[in-house]
Amino acid sequence: MITATQRAKRKEGIGCSELGAIFGLSSWKTPYDIWLDKTGKIPDEAGMSEAALIGNLVEPTVFELFTHRTGLKVVKPTGTYKHVASQLFANVDGQVGKAQRGSPIVESKSTGLTDGWGEEGTDQVPDAVMLQVMGQMICSDAREVHVARLLGRFGFSFGLWRVDWDPTLVQVINDKVGDFWKLVERDTPPDDSWPTLATLERVTRQPGKIVDLGAHIETIEKFEAARQARMEAEKAEDAAKGLLLMALQDGDAGVAPGWSVKYGEVKTNRLNQTKLKEAHPEIVAQLTEPSSYRKLTVKAAKGDK
Repeated sequence: MITATQRAKRKEGIGCSELGAIFGLSSWKTPYDIWLDKTGKIPDEAGMSEAALIGNLVEPTVFELFTHRTGLKVVKPTGTYKHVASQLFANVDGQVGKAQRGSPIVESKSTGLTDGWGEEGTDQVPDAVMLQVMGQMICSDAREVHVARLLGRFGFSFGLWRVDWDPTLVQVINDKVGDFWKLVERDTPPDDSWPTLATLERVTRQPGKIVDLGAHIETIEKFEAARQARMEAEKAEDAAKGLLLMALQDGDAGVAPGWSVKYGEVKTNRLNQTKLKEAHPEIVAQLTEPSSYRKLTVKAAKGDK
């Protein structure tokens, strides 16, 4: 996991953990997201995500498990490795023996997902992880990476994978990084890619600014059509739900060939805000603060329909 200083430094290049995104293999970010970030068109993300925080906190435990399994000592580098021939950066989690160029890398992963992971001891890791660790080797001159995974699924389990230097994949990565950085330098967005909603929510909006969307009427119509379809689907779902509950009569479960239906009671503990306001209005006033969010509203102009 990287520090805030390392994250700021990566504005000057592409971090190895971003390779999956620029190759279109990330579930969370797109090439366009990375391009917006590198060109400074969106502000930095506020703080560290909970997943990143958890990864930071469990990393020492993963290293201890690695040492217990292999007998090898893990040292955490404090600096950033940079590839001398490109804009690729690497902030590696740990290295075996000494934190120096060429030392084997230990990449810590904590996850609840098993997709893409093959047999332990092999190099069968998810594609995005493969790109990340290969990029780390490019930057640090290492020739092997031990991927240490703490899996949180039906309890905890620990596993090790090993990825070795692959000249063919290295060339693919170098070419992709070079091509992508040219887009950054030219201020040209990547083709066939769109930002995620999470990234678009980080765009700084200018209050009162009105943009001419004349060239995007088709997009507006698609959004409105999708919104109407969702509303109709919700109505159909509610109607079918009512019929199904009627069919259950006074039962809370039902069976049919190939199906089972349950209408179980879900119990939760919730704060009764009304009672709290009545009993302790001063506490409510003290702890209440303004909040806001943005809502996208699309309406046909008067006279156009």
